[in-house]
Amino acid sequence: KLVKILLCSSTQLVIALLRLLFNLSFDKDIREQMIKCGMIPKLVHLFNTPIYRAKLLKLFYHLSTDDRCKSMITYTEAIPILTGMVINFPRPTLTKELAAVMINLSLNSRNIELILSNRGLNYLMDRLENNKDVLLLKIIRNITLWSYNIQKELETPETQYRYRGLWSPHIKILLKLCNENENHDILVEVFGCLANLTIHDLPTNAPWMKIIKEYNLLSIISKLLVPGMAQNDLVLEIIMVIGSMASDEKACDQIASSTIINLLYQVWKERSDDIEIKLQLIHTFYKLILFEKPREEVLYSTRIVVEIIDSLSHKKAVIRTNAEKFCDLVLEFDRQSKGQLGQLGQLILKKRYESYNDMWLQSSSRHVADDNLLSMSRGPSYNYSSDAKDEYDDMQWLSHVQGGAKESLDMASMLSPDNYRNNYSESKSDRMTDDSPSEKGDSSW
Repeated sequence: KLVKILLCSSTQLVIALLRLLFNLSFDKDIREQMIKCGMIPKLVHLFNTPIYRAKLLKLFYHLSTDDRCKSMITYTEAIPILTGMVINFPRPTLTKELAAVMINLSLNSRNIELILSNRGLNYLMDRLENNKDVLLLKIIRNITLWSYNIQKELETPETQYRYRGLWSPHIKILLKLCNENENHDILVEVFGCLANLTIHDLPTNAPWMKIIKEYNLLSIISKLLVPGMAQNDLVLEIIMVIGSMASDEKACDQIASSTIINLLYQVWKERSDDIEIKLQLIHTFYKLILFEKPREEVLYSTRIVVEIIDSLSHKKAVIRTNAEKFCDLVLEFDRQSKGQLGQLGQLILKKRYESYNDMWLQSSSRHVADDNLLSMSRGPSYNYSSDAKDEYDDMQWLSHVQGGAKESLDMASMLSPDNYRNNYSESKSDRMTDDSPSEKGDSSW
């Protein structure tokens, strides 16, 4: 019944109906009913009447939180209409309702393709350059995340990436905002955009090395990494930008000759209680030690390797996994002239031995507890001879080790550096890729 009333000629009745639908849209089940009854195309048609737009944006904000609705909107005229409203909005700053709807809709890949059609990105970046609107930056950041995810899914982005050059004309605008702005919210979004850009998004004649020099980017980053200068969310984005830069060897050489590595270590000491920051720092240091100059700084000018080794026993599995990969790489590079492990490599082996030993002791403790429980449930014990009892205990212990803790019996062979060298040479193919170890996360409203 409500669908039929939407197309009536009475303006006041339609406005009252939109208010009712907005109140009902707080309920997820009712939103599902709106989608099923085909109400979305008729609501989109009302965008052509300016007097309805304010009410429609509030309603569409609720609807756009559902993935199914995002996909259905793709097949209407909503995206071109909303993109035009953003580009031609009369005020310098977008209204929260319009920005929120566009932010949610830009999490759908097909919707982003519609936004980019007819030079949509060029118009959005021109508006950003003129108005420096943080809400518009959130929409643009979602588009950079979309292009990043496309490359992440490709086996060979060097040849398969279809949007190479999409961001080349617009990087200057983002870098100017870094230099000219001290607004925290804007800097978070700008660095978030830069962190999503890969070497395939940069201009062919302007790799990270040239961008760093031209826009004095390392000085800006150094200033923001000074303790107390930036909040955690901004520091996290800056670390991710450094990780993106670390894909360029010449950029890594510039990072090694600056104070960035020491500042990153200071961030580790002061903010390692933040799991996401700690994870991104491990990933960034991993990428830095792939190249010679920053490797020397990371391994021997700071204590970061020792700190990451301690993370091998961290309570979070994702931290332990990435710390293991970092330590694998350190074992390959920390070698003496004759190939023997250096002090850092020996420290890694010691930490791993302690970890394996703890696992074995815990397994043994559980076995003893199980045996005690079993003996109590059997009732009175029988008088075995001492030899028979020892033989029985030995057999029980052996069967337990073979079944649950077999790796503990080879502990002596594990400690052999030659065996470690062979094991880790086989694990080279398991190194981390250039992708960030964690999801970059949706910039949902």
